[in-house]
Amino acid sequence: MQQWNYFILELALFSTVALLGWQEWTPRGFRSREFRRTTLLLCALWFALDQLALEANIWWFPPEGTLPIRILRLPVEEYLCFLGHTAITFLIVRLLEARWDDTKH
Repeated sequence: MQQWNYFILELALFSTVALLGWQEWTPRGFRSREFRRTTLLLCALWFALDQLALEANIWWFPPEGTLPIRILRLPVEEYLCFLGHTAITFLIVRLLEARWDDTKH
């Protein structure tokens, strides 16, 4: 069960943010140029940080705890986390922007 702990945490975080802000965002936001640009920049940042940490032996991905598919030394699920974290961050920012606009009126 321990191998699923991180996934369950990610799922809970995404679900909480989605439930709190479902009225504030639309699927169109995920197709926007802003979201694509932000996603690309954040994923590049996380990829670079992971590569540096792997090179410096700060952390590693044990084979028994990840899928066997690796792309540039990172397990495929790490890339999914990059996308998931970006989506969660985007939703939180949109939610906060909407709440901020409501308080200003």
